[in-house]
Amino acid sequence: MAFKSIGGQCEYIGYNKGQKKKGDVLLIGTFIESKHGKYTLDHYFHAADDNRKLCINGNGHLDYLMTDIKPGWEVQVTYLGEETLTKGTYEGKMSHQFDVAVDEKYLGVDPETAAVAEDEKDFSLASLM
Repeated sequence: MAFKSIGGQCEYIGYNKGQKKKGDVLLIGTFIESKHGKYTLDHYFHAADDNRKLCINGNGHLDYLMTDIKPGWEVQVTYLGEETLTKGTYEGKMSHQFDVAVDEKYLGVDPETAAVAEDEKDFSLASLM
């Protein structure tokens, strides 16, 4: 059996305060899980290019888009800039917007019954520590 160190920390992908511009791809990778951080949901991924552990702090829009994404799914997260909200509790406030695209092999899959392919390992964060 061969072992490879995966490290204990994740790399945070920032999008606040002008760190990213509209249309920037924040990451392409495999979704691990979403869990509550200190203030928001944090979304964890493995980068497709080098398997780094990545994290994006959630916000209302990103959290909503991640709702049906299952662990093990390959995704691309793109930053779409800020918009002024036009209704609801936060009407008039600016909100960061995102696009979450999934690999085409997941299209048409019922997220409630989706199973990770048999050849894919357990992607839970707990399994990595």
